[in-house]
This record gives sequence, C-alpha cells and structure tokens, in this order.
Amino acid sequence: MAGAGVEEKKFNLLYEPWICVFKSDGMQTEISLLEVLRQADKIDRLAGELPTQDVAILRLLLAVLYGALVDDRVRTAKDAFQLWKQLWDAKAIPMDKVEPYLKQYEDRFWLFHPQTPFYQVAEYSKAQALYRKEHEITGSGEEKRKPVAKLIGDLSQSANKVSPRLFPGRTGVKQSELNYGEAARWLLHLNGFDDNAAKKPTPKVRGYLGQLGMIYAKGHNLFETLLLNFVLLDEHNKVVEDSRPDSKAYWEKPVCTTVENLIVQPAAIKDLYTLQSRRILLHHNESGKVDGYQLTMGDYFDPDLGMLQEPMTVWFRNRKTGAFQPKTHNPVKQVWREFNSLVSTNVDENNRDSGIVWWLRRLEEKGILPLKTLNICTVGLYYEFKSTLWMITDVVNDSLQLNSQLLAKLNENWIAEITEALARTDKAVAALAALARNVSRASTHRKQDNDSSFEKEASRKARADCYNVLDNMFREWLRNIDPETDSIRSKIEEWQDIVRTEVQAEGKLLARHCSDTALIGFISVSKESKGTVIEKRENLFTAYTWFEIALKKIFE
Repeated sequence: MAGAGVEEKKFNLLYEPWICVFKSDGMQTEISLLEVLRQADKIDRLAGELPTQDVAILRLLLAVLYGALVDDRVRTAKDAFQLWKQLWDAKAIPMDKVEPYLKQYEDRFWLFHPQTPFYQVAEYSKAQALYRKEHEITGSGEEKRKPVAKLIGDLSQSANKVSPRLFPGRTGVKQSELNYGEAARWLLHLNGFDDNAAKKPTPKVRGYLGQLGMIYAKGHNLFETLLLNFVLLDEHNKVVEDSRPDSKAYWEKPVCTTVENLIVQPAAIKDLYTLQSRRILLHHNESGKVDGYQLTMGDYFDPDLGMLQEPMTVWFRNRKTGAFQPKTHNPVKQVWREFNSLVSTNVDENNRDSGIVWWLRRLEEKGILPLKTLNICTVGLYYEFKSTLWMITDVVNDSLQLNSQLLAKLNENWIAEITEALARTDKAVAALAALARNVSRASTHRKQDNDSSFEKEASRKARADCYNVLDNMFREWLRNIDPETDSIRSKIEEWQDIVRTEVQAEGKLLARHCSDTALIGFISVSKESKGTVIEKRENLFTAYTWFEIALKKIFE
C-alpha cells in the first residue's frame, strides 16, 4: 500500500484528464484543468457524478480566475466592470494569463506528492499525533483507513456499512477502487460536503459547502457560466480581492497541517472557494487505483459571526445572534417557492442578496449584461440530524429562468408583486391542504383537535400534488415576463387566475374521490365562554364551503 507520502509524484491535475464535461457537440469526456479553461467556450457544462461535485469544481475554476486575473490593477468599481466586459467580449478565457499563473504553482497540483499532495496533508499521521498530544488524548491513536466507498458521494455510505441502492451506479470492485481522475473529483466533493461523522476528532461542523444554500448562474456554455459567477465587487462596491498577504488561494500558501483549525473568515473569494474544511490523505495501491483514505477536521470559522464574504449562497438573519447566515435549501420545495430568497430587492437590515444575484443586478443596471434570460441554479446536499450527527440524506438541484431585466432596480416593483403573488399562492395551497385534512377527519369521524398521522399525510399529499401541478406553469409564466412590454397588473392577474383555477380543480378532485363516510361526517361539540354548548356537523360539504370562502378571501 502507498499513500501521498510516496517518493514519486503522480497525476498532475493541470495536465491529466479528470474533470468530466459535456462538449457543445454532446460528447461527454474527461479533460485536464488547463484544457477545461482553454476549451471553456466549447464546453456545454460540467458533467460529474453529482451536481454538488460539479459546483465544487466550478468554485475551483473560479478561484483560478481570481488568482490569475484580479490584481492590483483592478482597484475600483469602474476597473471591475471594465475587466468583466473585456473578458466577456473576448468570448474565451485569456490563457496567456491563466496558464503562466497556474504553472508557477504546478507542484501544488500533483494528486500524489511527497510534501504537498493536492487538497491533502502528506504528514497526516504526524498532524493527528500532534493534535492528540496537545489535547492530552490517551490511547494508541491508531486510525482505521476508510474504504473508498465512503469517498464516493453518490453511494451515501457509512464507514461501517454499505447502504443498499435500488439502481446502484457501482458494483463489485468499482465500489472499492477509484482511478485517479475519479478520486480527484470526489476529493473536492468530500472536502466541501462531508458530514460531521468523521472520527479522531469528530468534526465540529459539516464541510463548508454543506452549510450553504448554494446558488449560481448558468450560461449557454462553461465560459459564460464562469463569467456570470465571476463576482468582482462586494455589496459596498469594493473590489473583492484586496491583495492582503493572507488573502490567498490554497495553492498560493503553505499547507496547513493543524487539525481542527479555527480561522478568521477568509477575506478573499479565492481563499474562501478553496477552503480546506477537512484534512485528507488518499491512499493508492500498486495497480494505480485509490483504495482508501484518511480524514479528519480541517479549517473552520464561527458561522455565528456571519459569512458575509460568500457570494454563492442565499441568506437569512439569525434572530438570536443578529448575524446573516446561509439559508440551506429544502429538497421538498421547488426553487420558485423560495423566489424572494433568490432575487429579493427588499435588501435591508433583515434581508440580503446573494452575491451572485447582486453582481448580476449591477451588470444589468450598467447595461453590460448581454443575456436576456438568466438561468439561476440552486444546488446542495440536505442533512438530517440523527442521534448526535448531521448525515447526508438528499441532493438538491433545481433552476429557475427569468428575464434579466427583472433584476434591474427600475423593475423592483415586479419582484415585489411576484413575491406577493407567491404568498397568495401559498395561502391558496394551504386552504387546499386544510380541505384535505378536514375531509380526512370527516371520513374517520374523528372529533379530536389534534391531527392524526392519517390526516397529516392527507394534508401533505394535497399540498405536494398541488405544487407539482403549478410547478411548470409558474416556471413558464415567469420565463415569459418581459418588463419592457408587459403590464404588472395583467401578468399578476394572469398568475392568480391560474392558481385559482388549479387549486379549485384539485379541491373538486379531492371531493369527488372522498369516502361515503365523509359525506355524513360527525357532530362536533364545543363550549362558548358562557358555557353554551354548540353542536355542528362537520363533513365534506362544510369543509368544502370553508375552502371556497378561504379562496374568495385570498383572491378578492
């Protein structure tokens, strides 16, 4: 067995193929980091095993651009806009700047290296031993090497048990070995999205990317995607790269081997995008395959202080601390249902734009955003707290298309009206869910106030079914809005008519398929404050009457 501490260097990511892409001609292939940037205008998109893997690689590519293209000559907002427009007009990544920049750090991009393996710690055991000594941890300190299956994010496995999958993408030896290209991709994914189940010591937090409600803009090809997410100004119109000595990408600074390293939040995006959330060491065998790894906690900072430098997340204000924190995505909610979190113009002490949307808004207002339609994507992993750990349970991947002019300040009334229309949509769907609950209660002759699991499931299903019906309708309605030619009032009324019609149709369908016992229902008894006893029948008809009254109030 061999680890990253072997004498020879192996597999340099600048030159070896490891990044999965879809070319513009539809061909899927693997190419090197330099080739991805060189061919970005001919690549449709990244095409790794998971969307979270792709976004981890996207951040790596962006960090390279920040390191190569943003220097002391970009000092003002005017400089930033000028640089961005020059890059977009060139329609290709300027490799005459990017390639020399990367080659000066060539030694930091070897997947296996005696001292500086990429995104790893060569002296892993020494770092662990030092941590144990500093914290007076007794015992042998022996650590079992984790199987490669745990490294593979799409297998969702614990260190001790392989979780069964209905349609497994890997079987047999493919679950126990990875080629170097695969290992490099999953290395980035593990560093960013690892849960907090790793041992010795147990990580205090999930991987940094796993704490974000990630958002990015997708263009017609990878070049456009990179440029749309190449944020050059913060919300105070200050250039994001401030050239401080500590504002460096991972490969620009010495490897940190300190375990559980509490750091100050990185000031530069290239530093943040290459944050080492974990200390990792890959191991390979004589066949040239990665067959295991070691893992423990790495760099982290206090999330209660806020993560204001991070552009690729949506936000909420923590009421206890008063700080803005990332708002993670809910896998059961379509992205349009969180429209206000994505593109809100109501930015004040309680609301904050994502850096991506803020930057796109500035480009639109400056008249240099060349795309009429924007594709805003959300991606992430969903974690559930089980026992004492946060464990990965789902993948979030969604997108929303809208007219870029909706982001401009002069069209902020559109955003406010759409947000309000969606609030009424939620109320209408809630009325349908209440109808389902009441019909379910009537069908079982339940007189208790507390919902049974049967009634909760009926309510949940009605809500989910209705949102699924409205899903494509809203996406198409939003995509077709043109602020230059459309009337706000007429478009909002159009959406309200759609919601009213579809919710009523779902309500009628629910009533049509209810049980005979729901038609009869039951007599409920309640007492007024003066002791008067009131009896009333609750059945399908009373439930449906309430439903119609509720819809009328919502849309009056």
